[in-house]
Amino acid sequence: FDFTVEQRFVCQLGHLAKMEATAYAVFAEGSDVGKKVKGSKKRFVWEIIFKEDADQAQASKHTCVVELKHSVLAGRRTIAFNGEVIHDSAKVLNGKFEHGWAHKRHLLRITAKADIVKLIAEKQEYELWVDNVRFSDLPSYDEYVVEQEKKRSTKTPSKAHYRKQLLRLVQQYDPKNVAKVDQVLAKWAGREEQLIAGLKTKYAKQGARASSPSPAPAPAP
Repeated sequence: FDFTVEQRFVCQLGHLAKMEATAYAVFAEGSDVGKKVKGSKKRFVWEIIFKEDADQAQASKHTCVVELKHSVLAGRRTIAFNGEVIHDSAKVLNGKFEHGWAHKRHLLRITAKADIVKLIAEKQEYELWVDNVRFSDLPSYDEYVVEQEKKRSTKTPSKAHYRKQLLRLVQQYDPKNVAKVDQVLAKWAGREEQLIAGLKTKYAKQGARASSPSPAPAPAP
């Protein structure tokens, strides 16, 4: 099947403005697969992961695979999406090609320019578009994974982390105020690092248990 009128209109608008990428590029490959004459049959494969699926624990299971097979002599083109054939046509010596389809809320299409010279020379190239962005312009999924790992490694400590630190300090230097730990943390929300640093300095100077009724440092929050 092909695009509806509304879907094709959206694609036309995409040529006028740079669209934001909605998927990550995973893998792409083009190869000659003819039995007797290698170049007589072409196979192109693209793998993508849509952004809404990228953060899931097993994102690889959400990889979408697009496969195009082109028999140059017969002019036959077959497109499969996730293993299901969605297009099968035969047009001899027709270099121009475009086929689009919808997946969930996304529009995908494969295009080829009308270049008879490349077609005859068995060098015709195809492009996959995902929501009007070329596959070659999609951000890399591998780079996305690396970036997410960096973010996780530099993630701001949790509330439980700060509570553990504060509780350890108060238990050691001011055990009478252990019950006030959660109250103090709530008061210093967003400034926990400042609170912990202030208490360490305060208790280090005292060299003994603090006599203050509250474990908070001198400056008022």
